[in-house]
Amino acid sequence: MRLRFILPGLLPWVPLWAGEPPDPHLKEYAARAALLGAKAGAPEWLELAAFCETRLLFKEREQALRNAVRADPESAEAHAGLGEARVGKTWLPADRAWAKEEAEGKAKGLVFYGEGWVTAREADRLRSKDRESEGWDLTVRIDTPQLLIFSSLPVSLTWRLAALLRSEAEAYARLSGTFWKLGRPERRMKAYCTDRKEFERLLLSENGTVPPPTQCGLYRSSTRILYVSCSAGEPRNEAKILQCAVHEMSHGCEHQLAGLSAELPLWLAEGLGDYWCHSTAGWQVIPGKAFFRSGDAGPALLKDALASPRLDELVAMREESFDQEGPRNYALSWALVHFLLHGDEGAHAEGFLAFLKQVQEDPGKADLWQSLGSSADKLEGPFKAYVTHRLLPSIQDFK
Repeated sequence: MRLRFILPGLLPWVPLWAGEPPDPHLKEYAARAALLGAKAGAPEWLELAAFCETRLLFKEREQALRNAVRADPESAEAHAGLGEARVGKTWLPADRAWAKEEAEGKAKGLVFYGEGWVTAREADRLRSKDRESEGWDLTVRIDTPQLLIFSSLPVSLTWRLAALLRSEAEAYARLSGTFWKLGRPERRMKAYCTDRKEFERLLLSENGTVPPPTQCGLYRSSTRILYVSCSAGEPRNEAKILQCAVHEMSHGCEHQLAGLSAELPLWLAEGLGDYWCHSTAGWQVIPGKAFFRSGDAGPALLKDALASPRLDELVAMREESFDQEGPRNYALSWALVHFLLHGDEGAHAEGFLAFLKQVQEDPGKADLWQSLGSSADKLEGPFKAYVTHRLLPSIQDFK
């Protein structure tokens, strides 16, 4: 099945509340870890880390990755899973690695542009060429295997954004068993990271419309371009920009990798987008790791969302109704996607997968409740219990 990235257990491990039975996967993890012992190699520990990644065992995943590094200090896959990057012969946390690389480049009089450090003269030549072809005053380009990222944001912020988007694409591909169809380099997706004024101008020139003041990102499947900016009237909020980029990149992954139609039901498209954007941890995207974009407002939004609208109303909601109480409906859609993937011990995941497959093949005939073999009335209670006892305790502020 092409959408195998949506499997039971992609949420991280979270503290157990009173009265909850122990996670049965913890026992399996402990047994497998004991069997591996001190003599196991990096591949065996990486396999166990993958097991943990798909079964809520976030802390255990990290421990397995660290054991892989002990077994093979040069394991690039293990270091990447820990959010580390290599500078020379040293592996460092990605933010420190970038700072060290930047300092060394500047000491040599070099500038980062495209794929690496080049002379200032070469960077000026490449930048001038890109400004002419793209039609706006960008300052830096960063190339990844999936994207060409054109940005007028600070280089350090753009570098972190590039790392997150690459991590997301790789996680999506790894969990789905598909691969990004690159083709020629010029066929890669483009990402435009700009200030608000340029964001509005670019969209106005593309389709004659100005985005709403609160909109800070957009993915266009027709042009394969991802736009990211700030909301109108807001100071630059780096955390929000990064999570907005990951949210919009999820739509690109759906289009590029899963072949999903751009016209997904609104709750589904935005719920899946937030499923990924709430997975940003440092410089990497760990599927299902539950940060909430709205910070302290997250729990309040979810508690409010439990009262109304009902699930059947959310699933049938059209854009104009959805946007009337956008933040709450986004929170509700995110919670519903989590519930269908992970709630009731994954009992609904198979039906949800079947629904996604039907959406992909014949959107007009896709019916969520029929695919689940249930109804909104029957799932309302379990859904509210899941949000109250699982999602609300797991929300952490984005750092």
